Amino acid sequence: METNIGVNERDMWWKPPKQNLTLEEFKSDICQYVRFMDWVSFAEMRRRYGSQAQGEYTLRLPRFPNIILFEGLSYIFCSAISDLLIEKKIHPHGSSPLVYLIDGMEIQLPLAKRKPLSGDYKRPHWLPVTFRYGEHCSTKDCPYYIRPSTEKETS
Repeated sequence: METNIGVNERDMWWKPPKQNLTLEEFKSDICQYVRFMDWVSFAEMRRRYGSQAQGEYTLRLPRFPNIILFEGLSYIFCSAISDLLIEKKIHPHGSSPLVYLIDGMEIQLPLAKRKPLSGDYKRPHWLPVTFRYGEHCSTKDCPYYIRPSTEKETS
């Protein structure tokens, strides 16, 4: 997915966002940040939003409560991510735990190694993800991959 971003927009991502963002401002900023940066981890977002993203909440997969996406998050940050996922403005993409190790953040839980939709675990497991812009992915190994239609359009 190619994005046309001007010089001024590129510069703004290196500046920290303002403090005390509202839910709508958080959603807008996260959405634009993911759109511009692509493959964004929770570690990157926690670094970007600082104390606004840190808290006591855990983001889990709704149908599989023992699959943890990330923990130590604020309520407003979890709400913003959840809303963006529901609105299909961003989607998660499984990633290597090395992404988080390189960024200096990891969760001290066993890794979730099977596909999320194959069922829940008996105990909490961490599923490292990065976020991409849009409803679905064009990468075949992504669970949100939508196969391009091969049917001819009729007019």
